[in-house]
Amino acid sequence: MRSLMSWRWLLAVSALLQGCAATGPTGAEMAGRLNEIPPGYGRIVFYRSASMLGAAIQPDVRLDGQVVGQSRPGGFFYVDASPGKHTAAASTEATSTVDIAVVAGQTHYVRSAIGFGIAVGRINLSVEGVVTAKGELMGLSYTGTHVPRIGNTTAATAGSAPAAPTVQTQAQPLKRGDEVVYRVVDGYTGMPRDAVYTVDRVDRDRIVFNQGGRVESAKGTVESIATPVAGEMDACSPPGGWGPPAEMTLGMRWSLRFRKPGGEETCGGDYDLEAQMVSDEVMPTALGDYKVQRIDYKGSGARQGFQIIFEAKAWYSPVLGRVVKFESERLTRTGRSTAPTREKAELVEIRRY
Repeated sequence: MRSLMSWRWLLAVSALLQGCAATGPTGAEMAGRLNEIPPGYGRIVFYRSASMLGAAIQPDVRLDGQVVGQSRPGGFFYVDASPGKHTAAASTEATSTVDIAVVAGQTHYVRSAIGFGIAVGRINLSVEGVVTAKGELMGLSYTGTHVPRIGNTTAATAGSAPAAPTVQTQAQPLKRGDEVVYRVVDGYTGMPRDAVYTVDRVDRDRIVFNQGGRVESAKGTVESIATPVAGEMDACSPPGGWGPPAEMTLGMRWSLRFRKPGGEETCGGDYDLEAQMVSDEVMPTALGDYKVQRIDYKGSGARQGFQIIFEAKAWYSPVLGRVVKFESERLTRTGRSTAPTREKAELVEIRRY
């Protein structure tokens, strides 16, 4: 009897999952169509991997307040949007939002996933790099019925070619007195603050900021950070900073093992991270449109009785020789207690004097 009940339970679960699973042409079969972006627009692909966790939870996905599709396990759909900033959102027992800086003629990727919640489960949206997203998309099924268009563009209306962004190819060198300003935002409270690096001295091969609190090479490599001012972007930085170790190719991977001094509140620990360049794209910034390389970091750390799970995303501009955007999430475990931190930092200004 117990065996029969178990089989019935398994069949019921299987039927439920089959009813929830997405069906339709796969990402591999639609590769050509996904590359056909209408003039004047950028494309946003929303996708969700197949998983038993939260399979029955399929919330609407909204872009700028308009419902554009559903988050379905094993499925994807796409939207064409005008260039500029757009906000995607989805809600279960809580709401998750992400901002997408759309560039004409370029494809952007947003992943949705269901995590554990108090009542039903919490959805999480994240912007993914092309390497990660394309690898996941190949086996997923298209769930869209039409392609929504969000925002208006003169180029699309007139039927002309996409408006190409004016990509910055040069940067004015820093000099004494200049200030590099980042906006740092706590991911849990939403509280912003400005972090300022003031140039004290420029030698031929290095730049000294904040009375020696930060030293960079002329090419942008971080030589030392004695005084971290930009939150986790500084405090958790590996030797050399968050930029690439050398010339990179899309999809390139490398490992980092390093030690950070201090306790759990200061990012201290012995770290073992894996890094990968997941996209090479044009990104609108407060300083203009720049070619950026997105690098994803994942790994762990441990020291003096506590463990760390760490993830970060860094958008590095080779022209500026620095990170223009940084996001991190760190979970520190000590015994039975956990201490999560989440931060964002973005380059907002270079003040010239």
